[in-house]
Amino acid sequence: MMQDNPFSNPDFVRRTLTAYSQQIAGLAAVFTAAGAPGVPGFDALRQPMIGAYQQLFTPAGPGPLDAATAAGAAFLRWQRASERQAALLGAIAQDAFARFLRALEASGPGAPPITSIAALHALWIDCGEAAWAEAAHREDFAEAQAELLAALAGVKSAASRR
Repeated sequence: MMQDNPFSNPDFVRRTLTAYSQQIAGLAAVFTAAGAPGVPGFDALRQPMIGAYQQLFTPAGPGPLDAATAAGAAFLRWQRASERQAALLGAIAQDAFARFLRALEASGPGAPPITSIAALHALWIDCGEAAWAEAAHREDFAEAQAELLAALAGVKSAASRR
């Protein structure tokens, strides 16, 4: 079963861009007001940013299948592999946010200059890419990725035999 590219759907693209621009506007508001009395600090950004990063790298599921329609063992294998991968992705997101905070707290001539929302966004991307690159080269990540792909193939194979 082949899934369509969601970016070919104009409604999906519109919703995605709207959500993205709302998140960037919220981020800009927090940074503009940072330090003002009664305004939450950078810690208020932790969950929204980590959640967005996790969602970005969450692998696709097996499609419209459940334990009753797929071979039970294959589905359960995929579910365990997916949970393991989600835990690793959560750790990457936490690492990305920790790197982001360290970069924001840095001062002096070596600190990244944050003079615009674009620079702030670029810093977040750099931190996420660094966290991802470090994790992607670890053996546990490679094993989890391989198991997830093998489990997904097993579920698809079981479903096609049905």
